[in-house]
This record gives sequence, structure tokens and C-alpha cells, in this order.
Amino acid sequence: MYYAARSGDTKARDIAKGLLDGMWKNNRDAKGVSVAETKADYKRLADKVYVPAGWTGTMPNGDVINSDSTFLSIRSFYKNDPDWPELDAYLKGTGPVPSFNYHRFWAQVDVAVALAEYGRLFG
Repeated sequence: MYYAARSGDTKARDIAKGLLDGMWKNNRDAKGVSVAETKADYKRLADKVYVPAGWTGTMPNGDVINSDSTFLSIRSFYKNDPDWPELDAYLKGTGPVPSFNYHRFWAQVDVAVALAEYGRLFG
């Protein structure tokens, strides 16, 4: 976009606009812009987390931390997520690998900055 703005390259400007418009039209939902990701590594939620022998504690939500803790056992609030049944079915071997849209902060910032810069440069 910077090149297009400095050089007056309308083709580059139009390509940037097409990319931004396409992303906005095809990948936007109520939470932001993202694409579905299928992640088989959810199976690792049952992996133990390292807690040194003799150490214990409590997570802010009340989950107990000890040498038996797993990633999920100290994040029990995941089970309150509306999509938990889909993930739980996968973990139990009764459902497919789940696919979710993740609205990561850095990705949302990238989209917002790209849109803002386009408006600043060509608006």
C-alpha cells in the first residue's frame, strides 16, 4: 500500500483493496476476522504439566495445582465454553477433530491497521 500511495500505482492499490475487501467479506464474523483452524493437538489437553515435587497451589479460578495436574485440570473453565461439547466428543474419540475460528489479538490488530492504513493512504 505504501508503494502504491507513493508511486501512484493504481494496480497495486486495487490489489490491496481487493485483498482487504475479500477478507472483510469472506472471513468476518461477530467477533472479528479469522479463518477456521482444525487442530488435532487438542488431544494434548490431557498432558500433565510439570509441577515440582512437593509444590502445590491454586489457580485463580480455584483449580488445584499439584503433580497430577494436566493442562485441562487447571483450566476447568474451558468446560463452560459453548463449544466444549464438540471438543469433549473429540477427546472421548466420538467426534471429529474440531475446527474453530480463533480471534487472536495480533491478527485482529493486523487487520485493523491494514484497514486504517488503506483509508489513510487512499481515503
